[in-house]
Amino acid sequence: MAGKLTPTGSILTLDPSGTSQTGGFFFKNWAEYDIFTIEGKNAVEHAEKVERYIKGKNQLEALVWETSYWWTTNKSNHHLRELVYLNGILAYLGKNIYTEQILNLEVQEVLNHQLEEIKGLVIENKQWYFRGKKVSVHERDAVLVFFIFWVKKLKRPWPWQK
Repeated sequence: MAGKLTPTGSILTLDPSGTSQTGGFFFKNWAEYDIFTIEGKNAVEHAEKVERYIKGKNQLEALVWETSYWWTTNKSNHHLRELVYLNGILAYLGKNIYTEQILNLEVQEVLNHQLEEIKGLVIENKQWYFRGKKVSVHERDAVLVFFIFWVKKLKRPWPWQK
């Protein structure tokens, strides 16, 4: 972790992928947020796009992303290698701000057992929506990473209670 976290800055959470789509959730306040997808064929392309996004945001205070335990299993492949590379690059990009990694096991736990606590995130006809906007599974996971960081780690109330 770099920097000290205070409630005045904005937060960027990511569900990174090294080779396809990285889901992103940017939060400034309950009325100003953004859900987006970054696409690229490798970790460097994803990182360049994340870096451009970060540079475009004033007062970015925290960068939080989902990480994995998969490298300890036999599932290692090209996609996983790029994901590992991107995790390192994200740590570099966040060197001057607060950073934190959220294990994918925590994301799965929330998805499987605490989804009702995330007001505004729903699934309808096998499609995910956040506050009425259709989102991909990577964008959904970026919202889940934000939920874990904001509610579980910082102990703040969910901004969209209704």
